[in-house]
Amino acid sequence: MVFLQVVIEKMLSKSLEQLMQEKLFTPLKMINSAYVWQPGFEENYSFGHSATGEILPKDKDNDARSASTLETTLDDYALFTKAVLQHSIINASTTKQMFSPQIKSGQSNSLVHCV
Repeated sequence: MVFLQVVIEKMLSKSLEQLMQEKLFTPLKMINSAYVWQPGFEENYSFGHSATGEILPKDKDNDARSASTLETTLDDYALFTKAVLQHSIINASTTKQMFSPQIKSGQSNSLVHCV
């Protein structure tokens, strides 16, 4: 995922953060979403916990990485999900493919759904 991110950033001469703001976050009014930490998030985030219940510090100094640094809220994620299901950011054919069986899993004959 990160390799693809770097290729796209290079080809379009824009950062992941710029692209996501332009193509997704701003049009969908996802005002609490970003791939880099924003000062406005300071009052509204949760802590991770270790297996023993220890509170883990929030990592706020990451470079944007498509596979791992998205900061969002439940409300913003609901806006994204609604846009997917209503075909406003991707077409119906692509949405149907997303919710279709994609590959066979291991030794069984069952299919894995990649959603």
